[in-house]
Amino acid sequence: MNKIIAILLLQVSVIAAFAQTAPTLQQVWITDTTLRTPESAHYDPIKDIIYVANINGISKDTKDGDGFISIVKIDGKIENLKWVSGLNDPKGMAAYKGKLYVSDIDQVVEIDIEKGTVIKKYDVPGAIFLNDVAITINGDVLITDSGANKAYKLINGKVTLWLDNADLNKPNGLFVEGTTIFLASMNSGIVRKVDPATNKLSPWVEGVPSVDGIASDGRGNYYFSNWNGQIYYSNAKGGQAIKILDTTEKKINSADIDYAERHNYILVPTFFKNSLVAYKVIKPIKKK
Repeated sequence: MNKIIAILLLQVSVIAAFAQTAPTLQQVWITDTTLRTPESAHYDPIKDIIYVANINGISKDTKDGDGFISIVKIDGKIENLKWVSGLNDPKGMAAYKGKLYVSDIDQVVEIDIEKGTVIKKYDVPGAIFLNDVAITINGDVLITDSGANKAYKLINGKVTLWLDNADLNKPNGLFVEGTTIFLASMNSGIVRKVDPATNKLSPWVEGVPSVDGIASDGRGNYYFSNWNGQIYYSNAKGGQAIKILDTTEKKINSADIDYAERHNYILVPTFFKNSLVAYKVIKPIKKK
């Protein structure tokens, strides 16, 4: 019994020490409320701007053509509310070689960033609820389908099935760092690593309810959003995530986040509050 108590005390002390070294967040700015159900933010380090995907309404997966992408300046001013329009319910975004890829119900939309025009829309047969998007170092576009427990790849203009596993448990957030692929499961609150060669899933971070977005500062620190209004933190070792922001009592959601490394900002779309919030990371942990 004494050994069990000692082990429990040790675990508690480790968690407490980790919590004390976790970063804190301070709000820097919030946009006006002309955004419309913003679901995802994507920072463009080349142009130093933020793309925001607007579902525009609360109807579920309606092909009404009223969804759009906004451009927000790094100081929080909305530069172009409807930079790209005519989408349906745009959600996750990722950029690669001058192209922005956006999930849109059962399609992946390819946008020319310089021109601000849609190049092509790729159908994903059988898709139910395409959600997040990430791109590998080879240019493969990865897309989760939260409604079907699947994930797809877009390679050289062709969409193929990538993952098909009930254990994905409502896959949502995707993030690629180097050759490592991270995938979040909303129903289990677990973030896994995906082996790019075998597609094997390995648990990495746990304890994030309704986990949505994944972001990194590039220095071994990772951030995860709980759609209901919380931000969690973990270092590269993973394990139990630490909550560092909670806006649930204010009924402010935190959808698909991103990190602006140049400014040390976490960018949080508030969904029903129709705004984007930037939080500065006050105490980032340096990679050892």
